[in-house]
Amino acid sequence: MSVAPLRETGFDPVVAGHTVFRRLLEATANPGAVVELDGPHLMVQPGRLAGACALLLAVLDDDVSVRVIGPLADSIGEYLRFNTGARSAPVDAADFVFVTGPTSGAQLSQVRERSRPGGVTLIYAPETLSPTPFARSVTLALAGPTVSSVRRLYVSGIDHAEIDRLHSLGHTPPGVDLWLAAGQRGLAVIPRSTIWIREI
Repeated sequence: MSVAPLRETGFDPVVAGHTVFRRLLEATANPGAVVELDGPHLMVQPGRLAGACALLLAVLDDDVSVRVIGPLADSIGEYLRFNTGARSAPVDAADFVFVTGPTSGAQLSQVRERSRPGGVTLIYAPETLSPTPFARSVTLALAGPTVSSVRRLYVSGIDHAEIDRLHSLGHTPPGVDLWLAAGQRGLAVIPRSTIWIREI
């Protein structure tokens, strides 16, 4: 692949990076709440991955490692490494694992077998995130030390089986942080300290 398709000209690490990081902190402080990401218009394709890629462009550097799994994993992984300097690592050792679409159970099971301490951040790019229910959405119910009562998050674009695999990972020491970025619009974070289930 030539350099031209890899170079991201739509992301200013100083201006856009600061804005995206501030939204990430807001979402982390309010688990399950949908925060407007208002991310930059990235050149990366497909566009549904732009919000998740903006998050990673804001936080990755040559001190951390990343692994991309799912459709287009190789090209998206090269794009992220080229623009951030982040190192590539196996799923069981990466600091960040970006899931670009449907995976096999075997791929996610490698997160359970982590050889690196310190936990992992999983990033998904669902089609839609909403604080209110909508047609064909999956309901996640959250509770924890920073969530008053129970908060519900409605998600589409991640199937039930994948969400159930994610739920099982939440009980894997030393923990999993989950970032959900829908296109360039909504962002929700489920930190490892937050208990959540898929409501049926």
